[in-house]
Amino acid sequence: MQLDAVSLHARAFIELIGPELRDLSDEPADVRSAAERLLSWDGNCAEDSVEAAIFHVLHHCILSNLLKPELGENVFDAYVEILNQCIVPTDSILGDPQSIWFAGKSRNALVRQSLRQACGELTAELGAAIESWRWGKIDQLQINHAFGRSKLLKPLLGVGPFAASGDGMTINFGFYRHSNPYAQTAGPSLRFTVEFGAQPSSEFILPTGQSGHPLSRHYRDQTHLWRQRRGIDLTSEQPRHRDRHLILRAD
Repeated sequence: MQLDAVSLHARAFIELIGPELRDLSDEPADVRSAAERLLSWDGNCAEDSVEAAIFHVLHHCILSNLLKPELGENVFDAYVEILNQCIVPTDSILGDPQSIWFAGKSRNALVRQSLRQACGELTAELGAAIESWRWGKIDQLQINHAFGRSKLLKPLLGVGPFAASGDGMTINFGFYRHSNPYAQTAGPSLRFTVEFGAQPSSEFILPTGQSGHPLSRHYRDQTHLWRQRRGIDLTSEQPRHRDRHLILRAD
């Protein structure tokens, strides 16, 4: 469950604009192909997902093209900075093709413009081959040390950047700010599972390591396991004696 990167919001959003995505016969081939992929997508925002990359760039373009002309860049950046404060209102607007927000430009025109723009941005960033548009190539995670605020020390002390998965709506959290898309800025700082039963077991993993000292061998020694979705076993191999107790007394 902790590794679940399926975005139910993405599914609902694609269904919302489905009529526009199905009516693109006069658009370029790459735009039609992108729309077809979105319509058959299961919402999984995996690192290697082409559809996840298309969706998130499209979503950002739709928000920008819908709100910026009316709000201006500064207010837009502030409004969409916290994802959960803008999602419900903008989804409500997009759910109503007769909304006053579409008085100057129809929802159909907005979606078409945004999808063309998204395909153009992905082509410029990752190349013309649609198979190269992988979410993990633009959704990058850089884990910084407190001293990494210095430009000189940041590359020496930072862990990453590396491809990430998920988004701000998935259980495997991967939040990014629309003021700086699509760099991941918040996510799970610990994965910890415990299985109860006759033979209890548990495991954990950190995205970096248990030490905050850059010279320690435990500063970043868990990152490769974190990225492989593996954990460190905490289960003792010694037999458990249920009749043993530890008693702490204050003298």
